[in-house]
Amino acid sequence: MEIVALGVLFAVPPLIVIFVLILRHGRGNLRNDLASEAVDRGYLHQQDRRRKPSTQSHHYSEYFYHSHQRGCHILSLTPRRKNADRQLIKLYPDDLPILVHPVQEKPMLGKIDTHHHIVPPAYAAWLEQRGITAGGLAIPKWSVEGALDVMAAEDTATGIFSVSTPGVHLGDDVEAREKAREVNEFTADVVAKHPGRFGFFATLTLPDVDGAIAEAKYAFDALKADGVVLISSVRGTYLGDESWAPLFEELDRRHAVVFIHPGDLPCAPVPGIPPYAADFLLDTTRAAINIAKAGWLERFSNVKFILSHAGGFIPYAAQRIAHVVAADNTNEAGIARLRRFYFDTALSSSPFALPALLAFADPSHITFGSDWPYANKDRSVDFTKLLESYPLTETQRHAIYRGNAEKLFPRLAAA
Repeated sequence: MEIVALGVLFAVPPLIVIFVLILRHGRGNLRNDLASEAVDRGYLHQQDRRRKPSTQSHHYSEYFYHSHQRGCHILSLTPRRKNADRQLIKLYPDDLPILVHPVQEKPMLGKIDTHHHIVPPAYAAWLEQRGITAGGLAIPKWSVEGALDVMAAEDTATGIFSVSTPGVHLGDDVEAREKAREVNEFTADVVAKHPGRFGFFATLTLPDVDGAIAEAKYAFDALKADGVVLISSVRGTYLGDESWAPLFEELDRRHAVVFIHPGDLPCAPVPGIPPYAADFLLDTTRAAINIAKAGWLERFSNVKFILSHAGGFIPYAAQRIAHVVAADNTNEAGIARLRRFYFDTALSSSPFALPALLAFADPSHITFGSDWPYANKDRSVDFTKLLESYPLTETQRHAIYRGNAEKLFPRLAAA
């Protein structure tokens, strides 16, 4: 009896309101009139009138309840103003009415993408004129609109830009310094025009150490860079090489975040196997081993190193690698060193790779990465869906999506 009473209680109000609205407007124009009314009453923005509500929208949140017995959907919306009406009926194309209840507004915080590339058009043209690819991948087309589009598809609030391999040093120090300044100023301008949506890792000029230090100072002081991006090796010299230590003294002084991106191995690729398929992972792994073995994780303890693509082979092979990087040649000390790195999830959120990463990495040292546009939208979104469907705890999910990145980049922390 109580169930019946409750059913009547919930069913009668929407039916009454629908009946009144039909009498007022006529069935033919009901949908358009109700959409306008939704805008007038503060439930929707004008540009959202024809868009089905989405959990990715910044205007409202949604909760659907389907009841075929009552023949309606119940939808909770976050109102745009405090005194919005208690309920509003809308009709969707399937002709099932929707009862709308405002709910208390809660911020819907999206992901922070720490592996999000930028390809300034002039930079792309410069590489293409020389016939240079990115590890066998053609240099992709890039635009702000494309970046925002993939961010919307992946529910990303902020993307941290970085220039990918090969960077800007193709053999000439002077040219590299010019190109670094050019891409950094271009990127800083994009960031400034879209507050909150983007950040950037500044491009430096290694193996030109003096140029790299000068550009790092300019990027941090004048352009307000969030960190720097470094290619894991340049023509056979790897991060961790003592000749590059002066740059890291400057980065350590600034408590910098260093995003490490792989490049080509210092050898010819295997015919038919593009470098991005496997060589990139080895290049990252080599750099991580060299940094750890050199003691840089302790020597430059204020620097936070983010390894691309879940650290290459590090999580999978950590036990094998550990004694090589340990000062005392023990596995325990080596594992502890390697766990000081941060790891992004770019192209690494499959059900095969994630278990190794989650088993090895410090849970506060994993960040979300998309690798767009070198991973095109479809491929990037597919990997993001794999991450979203993976059975994580809510604590893990928040940490990977944005919590860990907020600690690295305090300016992006939710108020």
